Amino acid sequence: MIRKTTELMQINEDIFLAEACRSSFLIFFKEFWEVNNHEKLVINFHHEVLCNELQKVAERVFDGKEKLYDLIINVPPSTSKSSICSIAFPAWIWTRMPHAVIICTSCESRLAERLSRKCRDIIKSDKYKKLFSEIEIRRDNDGVQTFGNTLGGERLTFSTGGNPTGSHAHFIIPDDPLKVLDGDSDAEKYKANLFQNEVLPSRKVDSAVSVEALIMQRIAQDDPTGSKLELGGKIKHLCFPAELSDNVKPAKYKRFYKDGLLDPVRLSRSVLDEKKAILGSFGYACQYMQTPIPREGGMFKTARIQIEDERPYNLVRSIRSWDTAGLKDRGCYTAGCEIGIDTRGVIWFLDMVRGQWDFSEREPIIKQTATADGKNIPIIIERQGGSSGLEVAEATARMLMGWEVIIDLPTGNKADRAGPLASQVNNGNVKMVRGAWNRALIDELQYFPASKYKDQVDALSQGFAHLVDDGKFYGVL
Repeated sequence: MIRKTTELMQINEDIFLAEACRSSFLIFFKEFWEVNNHEKLVINFHHEVLCNELQKVAERVFDGKEKLYDLIINVPPSTSKSSICSIAFPAWIWTRMPHAVIICTSCESRLAERLSRKCRDIIKSDKYKKLFSEIEIRRDNDGVQTFGNTLGGERLTFSTGGNPTGSHAHFIIPDDPLKVLDGDSDAEKYKANLFQNEVLPSRKVDSAVSVEALIMQRIAQDDPTGSKLELGGKIKHLCFPAELSDNVKPAKYKRFYKDGLLDPVRLSRSVLDEKKAILGSFGYACQYMQTPIPREGGMFKTARIQIEDERPYNLVRSIRSWDTAGLKDRGCYTAGCEIGIDTRGVIWFLDMVRGQWDFSEREPIIKQTATADGKNIPIIIERQGGSSGLEVAEATARMLMGWEVIIDLPTGNKADRAGPLASQVNNGNVKMVRGAWNRALIDELQYFPASKYKDQVDALSQGFAHLVDDGKFYGVL
């Protein structure tokens, strides 16, 4: 009799726990943490927020209601973001919607497979089987990349740039779609953003209902978070930097920071100080502060640039430097900066002409700008790589017959080329003439080398190198 009573009590407890887990993703996350982790879970406020926000968007999918928004979640490393979003969340979804199809992606296949394996470990655990016995993994669909249940649900795994053709999901969960080391690679950012903005949106069961939750630490201004925010649309942005700042989103969560810290247990002052020393100001700003620019500026400390209303009266020499591109209304910009130096050795940003023009539009603008500048201002034309790049540059030089024209073939990476100019900016030796072009230039300088566009910095770096070249520079000690 006592044994039966004990068994009945256990059954009732299991039924109660199962219902509590179904009703609350936060409770589910706490209960199944131990499946993949040996460390004790210390709940912080951001765990509760992420679990509750994920449940809010999921409930509408369960009910077949039109989504109110997609989610973007930016949090630092070591805050359990993947444990919540990629591992526990899909397993919880099946307790409420067993036939749900979930696409999970990550920057590389090894990481994506590891997260998939941990999610499957939850579903195969004795505890999950006891509480949700109706969910069984199919024997013929029990892989590392893909697994499904007997009620029609699937969890599909792809790396960024993978091929999800033929797959349609109720939930799409990109988790760290871009590697930290690829933050300076325009090609890798383009691939990640194309996959994020054009491939995944077409893989939904119902575009009006299916929801996407992008989870990542910030890496660059035009990383997938930046790209998605720029496109706009129905998005709720959750952003929790490691230290209290104006970048907390929504701002109402600022009050939960303790002593200015997001999570004093995992990310204490001493831990964060160590991360700053290892990553440097820019890396720390991206990964831990969730902004691709440190408070004092990135490579260029733009607050140290003085803006003047008039051109300097004591200008010794100036150069117009062109960084060229050949696409109209998309891709990179063409930028032509006038950069000069005065008798005191102060560098001046005098003017910037910039636009997305094709070759036929660009050439007249370069000629028009040269005419306005006058023939006493030398012109630097960037030469693109390959024989065709030389031919284009030579054609521009012929068009500018009568001016001093130098064709420049850049070497080294953009950041290295910008280094000497950055030193002048950071030492407070640069002034800028006030103009409508100032804002776009300052924005690019602030984010460089992780800026979305680098054309203005390239033009300035090229011009500065020629401006102070010993063989061409006169009049300044």
